[in-house]
Amino acid sequence: MINVDCYNCGSNRKEFWAEENGFTLVKCTECGLVYVDPRPEQDEIDQAVALGVHKGTSPVINRPEFSQRRFRAYPGILRDLFGNSLKGRKLRWLDIGCGNGELLLALKEHYPEITSRGLEPNLAKQELARSRGLEVGYFELKDHKEGYNIISALNVYSHLPDPPEFFRLCRGLLVPGGEILVETGDIANWTRKDISWALTLPDHLSFAPESVVRNVLVKSGFAVVSVRKYTRWPCDHILVRLAKEILKIAWPGKKSEIGRWREFWREYRLSKKFVIDMYIRARLAG
Repeated sequence: MINVDCYNCGSNRKEFWAEENGFTLVKCTECGLVYVDPRPEQDEIDQAVALGVHKGTSPVINRPEFSQRRFRAYPGILRDLFGNSLKGRKLRWLDIGCGNGELLLALKEHYPEITSRGLEPNLAKQELARSRGLEVGYFELKDHKEGYNIISALNVYSHLPDPPEFFRLCRGLLVPGGEILVETGDIANWTRKDISWALTLPDHLSFAPESVVRNVLVKSGFAVVSVRKYTRWPCDHILVRLAKEILKIAWPGKKSEIGRWREFWREYRLSKKFVIDMYIRARLAG
């Protein structure tokens, strides 16, 4: 375990924010970044990511599972962010941390002119993505020589030990006029009691507000083009889950617990109140 300071402003002034799975989250009192301190060593992080098992009081296990919800949502999100500018263009796209391939498959189906590939350190997720005919593997960014028009990093930011270094490496892989698309959860301005779900520490290492992500991008040589935010759970998705629990009451052999009804109702109320799924589109500056 190593002690770390805020990677955004460099301050070591912090206050307790939350505790989970034997790890502590602190909040930088200067810029508002929430991060794990102390955190695992880099070698331990690399091994945990590759195997999908993070040590703690209870192991955090990342199992490969293709998300139909994300796959269906991506075309609309891409239209929100890029309009029609992706249509018919022969672009090279690198999806870093592509997971099970949801974005890559959406690109393949809706933007066939785009040549896309994925970078994924988790071995099981690599295999699952490749089983869908997607080009997915792993390489070190610092050793990679190919150039791309667009790099995406969706649900990656909060897992990075050093986001400024990550964006610096991404900048070196973009061709002139290239862009980066970043997605992360915007929860740093909440309090822990507002969050009903597990934070999955130490898989997640930081939670950054929009101001911090913007600042890190700008310092890394990018100009922010646009920001869009969405609810964590689509309301219709939550209501469908609630309906299934209600149906269990009349279904032989099925059980429904009132605690789960309360959980869904809480998620529904939060989905209406908090918009946290943040996408930032940025372009090479200068």
